[in-house]
Amino acid sequence: MEWNKIEGIVLSVHAYKEYDALVYMIGEDDKIHGFVAKGLYRIKSKLAGILQVGMHVYIYYKATHSIKNLHTLRSVDVITNNYILNNRLLKQAYLYAICEIVSHLEEKKGLFQLTKNVISYLQEFKDGQLLVCFLLALLNKQFGIEPFVDGCVVCGNKKNIYAVSVSSGGFICKNCGEIQERVICSREELRLLRILMKVESENLLLLKEMQGDYKIVDYLYRMIYFHQGVKLKSITFIEQVFKIEG
Repeated sequence: MEWNKIEGIVLSVHAYKEYDALVYMIGEDDKIHGFVAKGLYRIKSKLAGILQVGMHVYIYYKATHSIKNLHTLRSVDVITNNYILNNRLLKQAYLYAICEIVSHLEEKKGLFQLTKNVISYLQEFKDGQLLVCFLLALLNKQFGIEPFVDGCVVCGNKKNIYAVSVSSGGFICKNCGEIQERVICSREELRLLRILMKVESENLLLLKEMQGDYKIVDYLYRMIYFHQGVKLKSITFIEQVFKIEG
């Protein structure tokens, strides 16, 4: 039997039936592919320690044409693993978030390379949550709900900005703050949000030495959930890890 081969990055691994798993990856062709990994959760499975979220791999599979378009996975060759990241709980949480967000992004040219770059930057960045924020910002833009960060979203005033609003979608000035749902932010937090909404993928390394803020992660996620109803379990995991690690 002839098997197909594709390079990609594992985005998720979910239990399926008793011992099987569903594996989703972003392929080198910038598309999301799904596979059934039979027997992955059996004790003697050779794939159990290989098929991990964030792994850069070659997958060998048999193509199927079912309604769910799930291919049968045969074997895996690891190109790059993330064992170092997996030994650090917070970076592992960021890795899960990166992969979950990518699974919601449009399949377009450059998505695989972007995913590969962002994951590799987790090793280099002073604060990995900035990478999560960057992808959340991309998802906001994709949905057409990106926060307005060039002035007050209500009146357009560029002065006395002191908060952000989820329902209104952007910066809020003190004149409009009393009548709007809002989250009060420091000048540094507002500046960081504006930078994240403006930065392009080719300039991502400009964020390398900057310090992130979970308030920005939370705000960008709540924009997505409030306006689109999209839930991201990995963001809740990040919040839980922050509470554990203090």
